Amino acid sequence: MASVPVNPLAPLEDLAYFFGMRSSTLPGFATDEGVDKFKREKIWSDLNAQVLSLLQRSTGGGALASTIIASLNELYAGAEPADQLLLKQAIGVCAQDAGDFATPKTPQEMLGLEEPGLPDPGKELPNIVAFQIFPTELAFSSRDDQTLDVFFNAIPNIEWSRCVPYFDLLVISSGKPVGTDGTPLTMSQHLFLSPNNALNENDAMLANALPEGVDAGENEAGERVATVTAAGMELFTSPQTLVNADEEYFEPPSGDEDVRPGLAILDKFRPFMSLKSFNVSVAPSHGMSAYKTAKIALTLHDRSRLSQIAPLVRPDMYGSTELRIEYGWSHPDALNSPGSNPVGEFLNGLRCKEKYRITNSSFTFTQDGQVEVSINLAMKGSTELFTESTTNGEGSADLVDELKKLTEELAALMKELDGAGSVMEDVSGRTALKAGSSASSALRVDQETKNEIANFIKDTRTTGAGAGLTAVADQLQKLFGTDGKSGVLSEISLAAAEAWGKKTTQLGNGDDAFAAPFPNAAGEGNSGGGAGIGASSEGKTKNGYVSLGKILMTVVGKPLQMSNQFDEVQFIFYSFNSLAGYVRHHNIAQFPINVQRFTDAYKAKFEPTLSTSLQGFFGFLNSEFIQRESSEAYGFQADLYEKGTGDDKGKLVIKKTLQEDPSNLKNQKTTILEGAYPEGEPVQFRKPQLQMAFECVPVAMPDEENTELTVTNETKTVLRIFVYDKAASAFDPQVMLLSSLSQQNFGVVSANAGTEANGDGATYGNQDYTAAHGARLTKIYGEFEEEGIISKLASVKVSGPEGVTTIDNVVVVNARGGKLKEFLRKTAPSCIIGSTGNPVNSANLSSMNDPMLASIRIAAATSANKGAVAGDADEGFPTFIQPTQLTVDMFGMPLLAYASNVFFDFNTNTSVDNFYVCTGVDHSFAPGVFKTSAKFTQIDGFEKFRSAATDVKRQLAMSALGLSTPEELEAAVEGGDITVSIV
Repeated sequence: MASVPVNPLAPLEDLAYFFGMRSSTLPGFATDEGVDKFKREKIWSDLNAQVLSLLQRSTGGGALASTIIASLNELYAGAEPADQLLLKQAIGVCAQDAGDFATPKTPQEMLGLEEPGLPDPGKELPNIVAFQIFPTELAFSSRDDQTLDVFFNAIPNIEWSRCVPYFDLLVISSGKPVGTDGTPLTMSQHLFLSPNNALNENDAMLANALPEGVDAGENEAGERVATVTAAGMELFTSPQTLVNADEEYFEPPSGDEDVRPGLAILDKFRPFMSLKSFNVSVAPSHGMSAYKTAKIALTLHDRSRLSQIAPLVRPDMYGSTELRIEYGWSHPDALNSPGSNPVGEFLNGLRCKEKYRITNSSFTFTQDGQVEVSINLAMKGSTELFTESTTNGEGSADLVDELKKLTEELAALMKELDGAGSVMEDVSGRTALKAGSSASSALRVDQETKNEIANFIKDTRTTGAGAGLTAVADQLQKLFGTDGKSGVLSEISLAAAEAWGKKTTQLGNGDDAFAAPFPNAAGEGNSGGGAGIGASSEGKTKNGYVSLGKILMTVVGKPLQMSNQFDEVQFIFYSFNSLAGYVRHHNIAQFPINVQRFTDAYKAKFEPTLSTSLQGFFGFLNSEFIQRESSEAYGFQADLYEKGTGDDKGKLVIKKTLQEDPSNLKNQKTTILEGAYPEGEPVQFRKPQLQMAFECVPVAMPDEENTELTVTNETKTVLRIFVYDKAASAFDPQVMLLSSLSQQNFGVVSANAGTEANGDGATYGNQDYTAAHGARLTKIYGEFEEEGIISKLASVKVSGPEGVTTIDNVVVVNARGGKLKEFLRKTAPSCIIGSTGNPVNSANLSSMNDPMLASIRIAAATSANKGAVAGDADEGFPTFIQPTQLTVDMFGMPLLAYASNVFFDFNTNTSVDNFYVCTGVDHSFAPGVFKTSAKFTQIDGFEKFRSAATDVKRQLAMSALGLSTPEELEAAVEGGDITVSIV
């Protein structure tokens, strides 16, 4: 396949002048002094461009951990000592041979893996690795911020008019393209043109050829052999006149041994297929997961050829066929005269290359003999959420899935012997429904047998059909014995319960790459609540605890690794949001969970089989630990909760003394939460909104001759699982300032978010490093202060009839809406609706206020048939939300991702002009058309608790400052504080 730029921003070095800049290290995003527009540390900007782009973007595919580590080490080796420290504070790598960025434990040590990770893994022995992104500046929500800024503001209309939509489909299906006698076997242009006859030598050579990036095997003689069939856009774009007019009409044979079976074609002069449309969507599913789904609409012009396209239309939840789809824009200058037009090369680089699996298909048979086909797709990896079990990955797997692989191989070998028409093709697919019984969960194969089956299938594809059938028979007899009962499987007794026991033992052994101190001593005021949990030393958790990262890699990652569908499974963990109380300084992977409570809750939920789908496990984990404020990491459990009795036995319930005095309960919660923030900081709490986004991409590696380009291996696959807090944003300081000007939040804001001192790694390794929310706020506020946008006051003392009230660390916004927004656009990705070159066609904003929202918690907390609040129902603070939804229709933007943050300016001078987070994306392709429709909600619209005292102080300070003269305020800024009398 053609190489493409690793980073869409790479060709933009010449565009600095477009933004009125004199110099640029990151083109278009620098001030006159060359400082990154998004106020990042320079070395972190390089990290984002050179390393994180390999980890987070799908342009050209995704990199293996070995490639990412090599790029990281190269950046580290060329950096100054101070920048090297900043690099280590930015990223941690849980992988084999990760060097200076390694977590205290490798995956092999933490997960008890038999083999260490390989630099160049394969599906037979895949890797499982994890990356931690520590600073909030590099949050998941800002991963393509620079690309979005150029897209929304810097593309002239004439360049848009020269672009055309780009779509490329590659269907990679199991089975040889051509049999040993030269007959085409599976979906291809050659099968369409010669379905019943052996190909001549030249055509057979072409049919066996594979596209660049698709691996082939070798036979015993060392000759290259195609072990898979790859069919691409030639199925849809060939001339209508490219047909086989010599094709014979016939019916299947009726007993004549010399006549090969074949296909009875109704009209030999009809072309093959036409592609009508392609649509892709991303939105959260049930629980914590979010992934892409897609739909393809095509026309098969002759219904009698339906069997020829079986690999394209058969639902395949277990993995013998995959669709590699690339979509985006194509610009003529990038293709015809590279280097002449950076805007054209930028647009040409806006492409996603992803892998999908077929989940459903529907057929409409028309009166003219055609078939309208609609194919539903899901990103590869997301289907495993429903087909893989939590008990897989500990030396055993589901027997049903493994037998399916053998059955498909047997059918492929029979087809090779007798021709394409010898087997009635399955286009309806099959889903195995695991029975909810212990007998079903005992139908398992061990890891050794599973590997033997995988290697056996790989080997048979390089041999002749006769030898292959003999091998299948031998393999089945080995598994089941001569009587169906005495084979290898009779010796395998590892049931799901036993497999789950191995997992819980592994979880509780204390070896943990993500072991971190809780609460984090680096945060000022963090001295209560969650003390006593987390790490005991580097790479070791305290007795009875395990990190969320280890749980996910053990219960979710190992089954995905064992599915043999991916060459590498990558987890990417980000940090919590800045208002998450005692966990706000931490990376999500470090979240501590009590092992005993985890195992007890799991058994109560999933007995008797102790096995569930990965999707079901996500929902369980979210509801039982992340969303429960009784989780120890949030700091409320020790002082507010006790073990219940009677009907509530085994549950954590609010203490009886606090149930009897609700006001005391609220005050106690506020007091506990105060310990999570520096003294004087407003008491606010935004519960983490964890999401897991799945991306499956082919493997891309730097081209040996030109490192600016990538070469894609289409048959290798990387599964990325991004674990992030949807409420976490790199632009929290800007959001707070803008929010302070709105009517409902009108007032001053605090300048103190904690002075986290990133650890030196001496005690807990790189798990000492924090999200650095305070450092980020200080840096952004410093930029705003230099511009005169804000002023800082050390304290405001309000003298009144009841005495003197002191409000510390006050920030006063001097600029009104217009000036503030202008500066905000310089520090964050922005979109000015209606401006020249803006790609937005229409925008619709609607409020979603509903009186029923207020009753949701009351209804949820009311116990059945009791008409009262249950004892353990207090799972939240009184909170407020700002429910709005923005829907934007624009030119196609494939890199606009779920959770992306954008500042939308409608020039209304209202709360409509605000920061928004993307909550859903829909891309639609049709001939000559590529459009994107995205849904956003305001970043500050997430549910948040704010104590009454915080609001009172804000309003009191604002009232006092309003009585001051400009001269007094100016003097107060210089002096550090001000006293205002309201007597």
